[in-house]
Amino acid sequence: YDIFTSDIIRIKNLVANQRKNYTEMPIGKLDIKILPPCMKNLLSSIQAGENVPHMGRIALVAFLNSLKLSTDDILKLFSTAPDFEEDKSRYQVEHITGTLASTSYKPPGCEKMRTYGICPTNEIDEICKRKRHPLSYYKTKWVEGKEKK
Repeated sequence: YDIFTSDIIRIKNLVANQRKNYTEMPIGKLDIKILPPCMKNLLSSIQAGENVPHMGRIALVAFLNSLKLSTDDILKLFSTAPDFEEDKSRYQVEHITGTLASTSYKPPGCEKMRTYGICPTNEIDEICKRKRHPLSYYKTKWVEGKEKK
């Protein structure tokens, strides 16, 4: 253990410095105006009563969970889906968010979203072209919005 003490201290300091640089994301609120095109598309489809592919649902739930939305808030967004059953949906959301399981799913990056066919490539904007993950897109738009205020 003594051999690694200096390395452990160095790593702890690096982590502490990184945390200082981290901009806190909003908690419990979703700003639909700054959603990345893929998530906006998935959410719009669900709220329009359209069937969304399984991977699209998982990606959306994982994304919303990363923004700290509650299970109930996520379920409200899915309540207009044509196949919505509250008990079944609650179980699935709680499984994806890690409430029922030991791990929570992380939202897929842009490459996987394209592979799944749920990236609306014809609707991407300039920020989207520069990002590799829907969460980075949301964070960039969120920070831009804070700076404008």
